Amino acid sequence: MGIEALLGPLAAFGRAALARGGAAAGVYALAALFAVLAAIAAMAAAGFGLAALWFAVLPHVGLAGAALILAGVLVAACLGLALLARGVVRRHRRQAGPGLEEEAVAAATQAFNDNKAAMLLAALVAGMNAGTAHGAARRG
Repeated sequence: MGIEALLGPLAAFGRAALARGGAAAGVYALAALFAVLAAIAAMAAAGFGLAALWFAVLPHVGLAGAALILAGVLVAACLGLALLARGVVRRHRRQAGPGLEEEAVAAATQAFNDNKAAMLLAALVAGMNAGTAHGAARRG
């Protein structure tokens, strides 16, 4: 699977969105394309950096020691990224606010109380439709 297989559909989506006049979609597709390319470049840079570290420590600590040092570097990077992700999630939760769920439940309850008959009728029709579709599929 080549890079063209990964980036081709994204680039085609961006070109099509720009042609239709969807400037925002085209910009986001282009930004996603650049983000994918940046991620590939970052992975290559990390790989070359680890290879350079391997060659630098190999004469001093031997084969097993070099492998252990690289494993330690990768574990440290993993823990750092995990802590970074945790901080981003916690910051996002604080910004969202705790009252959002209560407001949504209150709005749904109010909508149900205002339109009880319509809601119950819709639930009944949906249930009957699901039951007949399931029964028809089972029969044949």
